[in-house]
Amino acid sequence: MRNTTHRVTAISLAFGIAVAGGARAGEDGLFYTDPTARTGDDMKFFSDEWHGEDRLEQAQVIKRQFREQAAILGEDDVPYLADMNLGGGVIPEDFEPWWQPMVSRPFRGDSNAVYENLEGLVVRTLENAAQIKVFAGVPLIRQTAELEAEGRFDPHAYFDYKWTDLDEPVGSTLKTGGPERFLEQEWLWRVGVKKTFVTGTEVDVSQRWGVLDNNSEFLEPKDQANTRLSLTVTQPLLNGAGVRYNSSHIDVARIDGSVALDEFKRQAESHLLEVTRAYWGLYLERALLLQRVALVTQATDLAAEIEGRAGFDATRSQLQRVRSVVLRRRSEALRSATAVRNAEARIKSLVNDPALQVGPGFELVPSMPPARGGAAMSSDMAMLLALENRPEIDQTFKQIRAAAIRVGMTKKELQPVFNLVVQYYQDGLAADGDVSRARDSQDEGDGSWVAGLVFDYPLGNREARARHLRRQLELQQLHDQLRSTLETVMLELQVSTREVKTAYKEQQVRFHEMMAARAELNMLRERSSLELADGETGSLYLEQVLDAQDRVTVAENDFLRSQVEYNVALANLDRATGVTLRAYDLSPRLIENDGELPRIKLVSGTGN
Repeated sequence: MRNTTHRVTAISLAFGIAVAGGARAGEDGLFYTDPTARTGDDMKFFSDEWHGEDRLEQAQVIKRQFREQAAILGEDDVPYLADMNLGGGVIPEDFEPWWQPMVSRPFRGDSNAVYENLEGLVVRTLENAAQIKVFAGVPLIRQTAELEAEGRFDPHAYFDYKWTDLDEPVGSTLKTGGPERFLEQEWLWRVGVKKTFVTGTEVDVSQRWGVLDNNSEFLEPKDQANTRLSLTVTQPLLNGAGVRYNSSHIDVARIDGSVALDEFKRQAESHLLEVTRAYWGLYLERALLLQRVALVTQATDLAAEIEGRAGFDATRSQLQRVRSVVLRRRSEALRSATAVRNAEARIKSLVNDPALQVGPGFELVPSMPPARGGAAMSSDMAMLLALENRPEIDQTFKQIRAAAIRVGMTKKELQPVFNLVVQYYQDGLAADGDVSRARDSQDEGDGSWVAGLVFDYPLGNREARARHLRRQLELQQLHDQLRSTLETVMLELQVSTREVKTAYKEQQVRFHEMMAARAELNMLRERSSLELADGETGSLYLEQVLDAQDRVTVAENDFLRSQVEYNVALANLDRATGVTLRAYDLSPRLIENDGELPRIKLVSGTGN
């Protein structure tokens, strides 16, 4: 009874360790755990104490330095023209450009119009854009590396079978006791389970059965059955030892998955910025078309007026001049109409929504007018937002964390291989090939123990030293990359905040420029009945009217462009501060459907 209890206890201990180790490896579930839960500074899947808190502190110092620089920026207005009076003033709140309501209506009564505002276009993009789907696939692909790293600690079941049939000449009578050839047949079966644990321990539990028969006079019993139950434990004592070292592969893979999620956010924000630019580009081209059509109408009306006065006070040369201008302006309007179609096609290529089929009868109508003004953001506030929200900064910090882990791993690998190996086994033996009886005889006796040490160390250890140096250089490079990334972000923020302020002020100047050009044209029109009556003076007046019409349209173009540029500058500032997704209340979420591969999608905070 004591022997049987001893055997069961040893095996139970081995499988108990396997169960405990398996529970750790699978504690996050089997694949596709929500990657969005592993972002931010709350990543607790590694120990800073072992992986080099001092190395991470250097990155924090760099970040603090840029916080201090951001505080110095302040409002950061455009200083060089601060004392120059640019004229203009505030745009009246009730002012509405004449083209604005027309832009938000179909140009053709029989068109297949699709009305869309910017937010609706973003929703279409998130649902259909192929590029967004490409970006979203990267975090899931990277996450498989984490599962792969955890799989290193999965138990392995194995089975061996071997049959041997020997017919060999005998060089010593001690081998057979007489026969000149040695004849032997052997069958061996072995089944077992082996597992590696996060401590570095390797456990192998196996049961072997075999039948052996040969023509040796010394084999006793004949046709013997043999069995062995064995438990082998290998424990690294230096290189490869410890939970921290063996779990580092999982930690690095998990960080890489989180870095990929940050990259998805960055790419998604850039794509949404392009969609925003395309939306305002469409608004711009439609408004420009309306302005040029209005310019054609003005020239056509002027030509009709001159033609009506041809027998009274208008000359033929005046009429030909106006007709020439009409043709030139129609050509410009035709080119503008093509630009509208191209703007629609650009949106379709970015959104990939089948409902937005650019074809005969299709018309995409932007229903949201541009914003005219809002609260300005200082450069220091923008930098503080970016430090907390820009995916590139989060990426670099996480890469530094992963690099610090790799440095710790390679430092551990500088140590020699020094393993403790312990084996316990129980053998059974029976005659007449009776495997069952041999298996039962295993319980007889106390079993056998084998223990030993394995040492291995390459003289010079150049491979491990080179790998450790490489990891240290990579970590140093990432600190430099962090500084470069922060410098780039700071430049983008300074440019973005200045562009918003400049575009806002430019709107005001362009508005008053437009109003002055309109006033000039109105004064000229009031003199038309007198000026056209005189031949040479009439021709000069006609040129002045046509030029004034062109100047009004140019001024309207400039005011329109300043409106669009201001709205694009606002969107670019959102991207520069890393809040584009937050502005639309979007966050990555894992979507799983039965029978389909999982996907990561950007959905609203409510999940709707």
